[in-house]
Amino acid sequence: MSVNIDTEVRPEIRSMLRRLRGRIRQYVLVDAIARVLALLGVLFWLSFGMNYVYFFMTNLELPVGLRMAFGWLSIVGSALIAGWLIVPLLRMMRPKPLALVLERRFPELDDRLITAVEVAASRSGHDTELTAHMLKKTIDDVSQTVDQLHIAEVFDNRPRKRALMLASALAITIGGMAVVNFDAMKLWADAYIGYEDVYWDRQTTIIIKVIAQPNDREKDFLDEDGNPTGGNPGEYRHPRDEELALVIEIPRRAEPVETLAARQGALLDRIMNLRPQKDSDARKAELDAIETEQTKLISDADAFPAESRLNTSQLTALNSALKSIEKVKEDGTAADVGQAATVLKQAANSLDEYAADLHANDWKVPDTIDLDYRLADGRGDMSITLRKKEKGDRKFLHSIGGLSDTIDALYIKGGDFANRRPYRVIVVESPRIDRIVLESNYPAYTGRANYDDEGRPVRDRQKIQGAQTAVPMETDFLLHAFANKSLVGVRLQADIKEQDVKDIEVQFKPFREDRAGSARLIVSSMDGTRRSVYLPVETAWRFRLIPAEVELAERFGRLVETVKEIRETRDADGKVHRLVPATAADGVERLGNLAKESRDIEESYRRLLKEMDRNPVYPRLLIERMRNAILTPLAGVNAQQFPAVGRLLEALASTDPNDVGTLDRTVAARKGVEVMLLAMNNVLDEMSDGTRFDVPLHISSGAVARLADNIDELATPLPLPPDRELRIYLEDSDDIIGTSPTRLTINGTVDQPPIVEARLRGISSAITRRASIPVTGIIRDDYGIIKARFEFKIDANRPAEAAEAEADNPAGKPPVVEEQKWRIRQFRIRPEDNPLEFTLERSADDRYPAARFEVLPLDLQIGQELTLTVYAEDGDDVNGPHSTQGEKYRFRVVSNEELLSILYGRELGIRRRFEQIIEEVQETKQDLTLHRERLAEADKLRAAGNQQDKLKEIDNAVGNSAGRSFHQVSKNHSETRDVAQSFRELLEELSNNGVHTDEQVRRIEALIVAPLDEITRIDFPAVLTTVNLFKQAHEKGADSRRQIGDSVETLDALLLHMQKVLDEMEDLVEFHEALKDLETIIQQQTDLEKATLEKQKKEAIEKLKNLKRLGLD
Repeated sequence: MSVNIDTEVRPEIRSMLRRLRGRIRQYVLVDAIARVLALLGVLFWLSFGMNYVYFFMTNLELPVGLRMAFGWLSIVGSALIAGWLIVPLLRMMRPKPLALVLERRFPELDDRLITAVEVAASRSGHDTELTAHMLKKTIDDVSQTVDQLHIAEVFDNRPRKRALMLASALAITIGGMAVVNFDAMKLWADAYIGYEDVYWDRQTTIIIKVIAQPNDREKDFLDEDGNPTGGNPGEYRHPRDEELALVIEIPRRAEPVETLAARQGALLDRIMNLRPQKDSDARKAELDAIETEQTKLISDADAFPAESRLNTSQLTALNSALKSIEKVKEDGTAADVGQAATVLKQAANSLDEYAADLHANDWKVPDTIDLDYRLADGRGDMSITLRKKEKGDRKFLHSIGGLSDTIDALYIKGGDFANRRPYRVIVVESPRIDRIVLESNYPAYTGRANYDDEGRPVRDRQKIQGAQTAVPMETDFLLHAFANKSLVGVRLQADIKEQDVKDIEVQFKPFREDRAGSARLIVSSMDGTRRSVYLPVETAWRFRLIPAEVELAERFGRLVETVKEIRETRDADGKVHRLVPATAADGVERLGNLAKESRDIEESYRRLLKEMDRNPVYPRLLIERMRNAILTPLAGVNAQQFPAVGRLLEALASTDPNDVGTLDRTVAARKGVEVMLLAMNNVLDEMSDGTRFDVPLHISSGAVARLADNIDELATPLPLPPDRELRIYLEDSDDIIGTSPTRLTINGTVDQPPIVEARLRGISSAITRRASIPVTGIIRDDYGIIKARFEFKIDANRPAEAAEAEADNPAGKPPVVEEQKWRIRQFRIRPEDNPLEFTLERSADDRYPAARFEVLPLDLQIGQELTLTVYAEDGDDVNGPHSTQGEKYRFRVVSNEELLSILYGRELGIRRRFEQIIEEVQETKQDLTLHRERLAEADKLRAAGNQQDKLKEIDNAVGNSAGRSFHQVSKNHSETRDVAQSFRELLEELSNNGVHTDEQVRRIEALIVAPLDEITRIDFPAVLTTVNLFKQAHEKGADSRRQIGDSVETLDALLLHMQKVLDEMEDLVEFHEALKDLETIIQQQTDLEKATLEKQKKEAIEKLKNLKRLGLD
């Protein structure tokens, strides 16, 4: 039968299992905590070691990202491990597993405990009596046994002890570190808790700056916002192919504090100087200035680097000083100045003490510094070690010559310092001037000034080629320069070194966003002083760097390029196709879009001018000029040019290519596009993108005097002395100043006096009273001749009459010389319209153009002198006019007979020269005749044979004769031409002096001059031809007997004609000899009359003397 028994777990067993469960949880919890703490300790020392090892290897803090990753990984890992360790705490510990634990640990339980637990779990309660009693017995026994068990023996405490010992040891070391070396713990906390970028307390810090040219300027690297980094990593823009000079410096900690202390001391001195009096305007202004400076001083102190940052007490002292200054202002008397001075002195002393402390702990200078840099695009890298040269040096210098590639990363390491973020050196182009155009207004006297239809002056554009150009003096011009990049400053320098002006410098600053432009002239005197002369705003109005305008200029520039594509297109092969009906349709569509874009640019520019008008930075004159030069023309292009060109393109697109009017429409459309492009380019030239500037200059001889004037403001254009070299320095938006200036010398072309190239023709220094003096030649001037005439004097510089000379001059002194003024006689033809060249002529149809001076109206007497010259004057009404006189010719008036005698002498000399020419021609003939006979002799020798030496001798002699004869005939030909010209001049002089007769002129022309011309024109060329043929035949080795015979025949004809001319000359001599005899007779008669008169005077004087001796008066 079945028996019901109590299957519930006995209280003793339940208590045992409960205690075991609690001990297990306790064990797991303690073990987990110990293990996690040990893990955290290990991670702490691992992170601590990593920090030190990394700094030892690199002198850098561990990257923030790495530290954050390590921290989070440590936290997450520890949490995961802790969770994994405490998982048993979360498990449900049932009695059966607990019983099995006890059964395994205590064998004496002999499965009784597990049996008791299982019976309680089955809860059937329907077993046999035997089974029930057995189970009850078993449960009773185990209930008694469990009370005797030691639960602690279930656990192995050794792992837990080891974990606890490790955790304790790590905790003790960490705690000990915190006590012994709190700075190290703080460093670890800054690194892994505060995640500071810089947390190592270094003994060295290094900054880098750049020495830029010109003038060795120290420049800083810039951060992303364009602000200086104070020598810390950033970007620096460097001109291409220029030397990069780096200054690597170990700064002084106390330097900023010392500067601050000096400023505080200066404020203390200023406030002590305030007099004890009531408020005055000067005292208020001084207190305001002191307060402003103290406020700025506090602001600067807040920006100090970490190593020099002020502490709370020092900042409090500075603020107290500010409050004391404010109290002095409020009080209005000097009663509180002493208190304020005391507070300021305390602040200054505090700063001095802090500076001394910083000096004691100054940055250490390493012996070496390692410099590593890498060029962009993998172009290479470099490592350099710099060594300290002298003790006390805190700067290391290094130069990289001709840097042409960007330095992507530059790192520096020295002592315990290294930079994490790299320095970057970006190579950019140096600013330079690509093009210079002079737009000149020439003076009116040059005749080069241009005017529009309304009479307004139009500037002449001249593109400068090279480093030198010239303009007329007194020209005002715009030096219009175009640079390769945007500029923020321009300087023009020129050496003057004249009067009190040593040199000048013109400085321009552009109009920028919310910043006014400026222009000023700096004049340096010889004594080293400098003064500034401010220039009006219109001087720099074209120099603008306004971002909104730059953007509009770029848009409009792209629009202009697109219009050019309508004018002509380029296919895939690069072939250019001009506008034709086939492309006009596409042009119509594109032009519509361009017109819309252009109108949008116009509206944007209009809005820009309105915004500028509301900004007080921009002067009204600037805005008006921009409106007139850009907006108004742009509106005209949009309102007129675009519609007109659109209509022309539409007409062309609708034209049949075979239509008769196609050509006209094509030409009209192309011309319309060209006109519109011209207007658009004019607008684009006026839009400023900061790359262009104008300098208004006036080249003048009075420029130095204007520059020397002690004035504060100078009107434009700026005076510029001529022939001075301008040096133009540019500063671009990358803060680069070009080291190689653009050099331009502008020479001032001085209007030189006219050049008179005059000479006499057919006249000599002896003239008759009826002479007509012909003067030929030309007058030239740079810019035009306004006057030209004869000027003359009669008996110039002749001594006074004997009686007057005796009366006016003491004995033994030279006679008085009277200086005459030039008398004027106008040309018959005068200069008109200021010609650059003027030819001296009497009438337009003169055979021999010449201006003639008629002597007869002067009624000169024989023996008088006439001085004659040609006068010319230009039209320079600014620095002139300039005048000049040509060569001065002196003439003596002689009788007709004396002139004929003079001419006879000249004629005789010409005849004798002609006789000598005839003799030389005869000698040439004789020489050729002789060698003709020797040629015949050579034929006989050749026939006889065995006479080679003699034949060679004859051949050489014949060759020499041929060359000699040709040379002699050429010489005689030239001399004969001179003889003919001399006779022609004699004939002209006879005519010009009015002593000729028609028969005489006809005879000389017909019998001498004309035959001589024929001889030089026909006979001599014939002789030269035959002699040359003879010479060539001999040189070729041919038989030259026929040629030498022809030469002798032509020489005979020449001599015959020359002899006829000589005979006529001799007949003319007989005529002149008769005239000379007549002149001799006349002269003897005159001498006899003078002798008779002289004798009569002497006899009369002798009679008077005899009367005086007789006492008769």
